[in-house]
Amino acid sequence: MLNTSGKNIGKDLAAGVGVGHTDISVARTSLYMDLREVGWRNVTALAFAATLAPPETLTVTLMQATSSGGAAAKAVGSPVVVTARDNGASPPGDVAVSASVGADISDLDTDNGFYFVAVRVQSNAASAGGGVLLSNAPRFTGGTGDAYGATQKIVDENNAIVG
Repeated sequence: MLNTSGKNIGKDLAAGVGVGHTDISVARTSLYMDLREVGWRNVTALAFAATLAPPETLTVTLMQATSSGGAAAKAVGSPVVVTARDNGASPPGDVAVSASVGADISDLDTDNGFYFVAVRVQSNAASAGGGVLLSNAPRFTGGTGDAYGATQKIVDENNAIVG
């Protein structure tokens, strides 16, 4: 939806860890980020696939774990699956697809130490794609790091940290 209010919604967003790869037909998971350290109370996982043809799908899952290494990793709720739609071209062509899933920190299994979150993306067909974690508040608060500068890390296709 076009923002016609004149307000720059981007200034209220903080980006966390992300993942990108030339082939997301294999599940790709970002690094895990400690929500306590960055002070986030909510998080949204946004994912995209560059080219999918109907009826191919993109799946985004918000993951939770007990450590930054992904110990005991499990999904926060259910994954979101989006199916590519016909773009109306003749013959039908590939389309870009996006999906998102969000959660509040209360949706995490914090009683058992699940404070670390990551985004996992996968398609059922070969496609470049990726995902990123976003939050809208608080932006620059937290323990030892801030939700904008200290956590801007992207994992490239070789699982190396970039940024």
